[in-house]
Amino acid sequence: GCSVAADAGATLPAPAVARNLLAARNGDILLLHMNKPNAGSGAGLRSALPELLQRGVRFVRLSDAVETARAR
Repeated sequence: GCSVAADAGATLPAPAVARNLLAARNGDILLLHMNKPNAGSGAGLRSALPELLQRGVRFVRLSDAVETARAR
């Protein structure tokens, strides 16, 4: 499962995707459909990415996050 369907199944325009990404909280699992080149997903991510990185957001593979949680 995911906690943020950032692009609503690749149906949202780029500004809405960016808003959803920027509203994510620590630990959220974001779902984007990057296999839809004409959707707003990629452009929304490109728009939000600089601010996310400036905030110190770190992207990890879900499998790596699960392993870290199990080790605790």
